[in-house]
Amino acid sequence: MESKTSNPVPVNIYSWDESTVERILENQQYMGCTVNGKYTTVSYNVHKIIENPKEEYQIIPNTQEAIIDENVWLRVQELRKNKQRNAKIGKSSLSSGLVFCADCKPKLYFYAAKSLKQNQEFFGYANYKDGRGNTIRFIRDVVPEMIMKETVADLADFV
Repeated sequence: MESKTSNPVPVNIYSWDESTVERILENQQYMGCTVNGKYTTVSYNVHKIIENPKEEYQIIPNTQEAIIDENVWLRVQELRKNKQRNAKIGKSSLSSGLVFCADCKPKLYFYAAKSLKQNQEFFGYANYKDGRGNTIRFIRDVVPEMIMKETVADLADFV
């Protein structure tokens, strides 16, 4: 006899999406810690759940066996801060994730297209194409590369 359920079983129950992997990479419990105080309610009468800032979490180390070494977990967090994304054509820059606006401080993203020559590829605001950005500011990709080459050359000369 077939039962009717309101939640059908997904076609591929083992497929992990991006948010699942992201949640696993951020979870400190894999280091053997217990993390308390992530959520609270507005009051005992109002049952709306709100998330506390990460500074207010109560982290108790070594309460269970660690699955991942603390140094590895910290390195993953460092790498995730400087995430690089490829442009739509699959190209990436050496400086992706490391270029910021000098005036207003947001991260600048790498833009490349088949119609652009290599010296025309640039870094710009994420939302400047939408018209939501303040002003159109950009820096050509060749500029950070030249700065890095000069810095490495100066350092090599110094050594």
